[in-house]
Amino acid sequence: MLKANYCRKAVVMTGLAALAFAVPASAQDVSFAGKKIEMFIGSAPGGGTDLSSRLIGEFVGRYLPGKPIIIYRNIPGAQGIKALNYFATQVKADGLGFAGGSQGHFDQAGRTLSSIEYDPLTFKYIGGVNRGGTVFVVRKEAVARLGNASARPVVVPAVVGASTGPQMALWGKEYLGWNVKFVFGYKGTADMVLAALSGEADCMASSSVSQLKPLLDDPEFTPYTQLGDLNEKGKFVPKTAFPDTKVFADMILPKVSKNEAEILLAWLQTQYIDKWFALPAGTPEPIVQAYKAAFLQAVKDPEFIKAAQTQFGEDFATTGAEAMTELVNGMIKNAERVDGHMKILREKNGLPAE
Repeated sequence: MLKANYCRKAVVMTGLAALAFAVPASAQDVSFAGKKIEMFIGSAPGGGTDLSSRLIGEFVGRYLPGKPIIIYRNIPGAQGIKALNYFATQVKADGLGFAGGSQGHFDQAGRTLSSIEYDPLTFKYIGGVNRGGTVFVVRKEAVARLGNASARPVVVPAVVGASTGPQMALWGKEYLGWNVKFVFGYKGTADMVLAALSGEADCMASSSVSQLKPLLDDPEFTPYTQLGDLNEKGKFVPKTAFPDTKVFADMILPKVSKNEAEILLAWLQTQYIDKWFALPAGTPEPIVQAYKAAFLQAVKDPEFIKAAQTQFGEDFATTGAEAMTELVNGMIKNAERVDGHMKILREKNGLPAE
């Protein structure tokens, strides 16, 4: 789990920064006119997290009071730990610095690592962007084999076992009796799509409709199940583009115990964090509210929507500050429980434990 006292220095620094900052009485009194705001990104330039952070940064900057200039600082390294350590221990809680990251940057948060100096539970989230739930596309001929243990196994391609598609298949194998075989070592999504098209693999899973398009356009494949979207009531519902495709939670939940259902739901929630944006711990509430308001305005901007649809896909979704905070809290607090269960399933099925 996270270090108990993630970093006393961070607490002291953010506390002093908050005291030193002339705290406005309300969000309406906040102004960044003539200011430069740094946005810290825990990945290298050009990747998905970098591009989404720059997109959000551009539009949030337009709607923050005073229209400040946004400067981007990429700090790649150690799966985002390097950037988040800097963000937690060096960035003042005065509104002049915020961060953009991905769900992957919290993967290690449930593990005992002496290098971690941050606590995601203390960040002040302003919102997030997600591509909706993963869709599991299967070769039509393989659908019957999926439920037939005596048939040739359905080949599931994977880069690593921790990615969503293989984990969906692992849940399906354990609780739905899916007849699957995992093949690891692919370089990325493009290679796995080609493997499916060539017959080397029988399925492919992704949250990006554009990445799945070659399979969806092929009459030999069909969307078999999906994680779906998470609506405002916290219920998993079909993505707009896949209204008739079965929702994975609806398939699994009737088959598991109460304890397993809690773990499944905690795992499912982690899939909807995707890209998050936050201010440092200790940021004064009026500043936090100003950022939240700017985020809500930004994601409604027609120019943003057009750009986001190009980047994330037509069915991208945004997550409000309160929902993002709840998702992160659920992920971190349940990390040990979920990781422990998934490790048992991997070991039981002969997959890499980590």
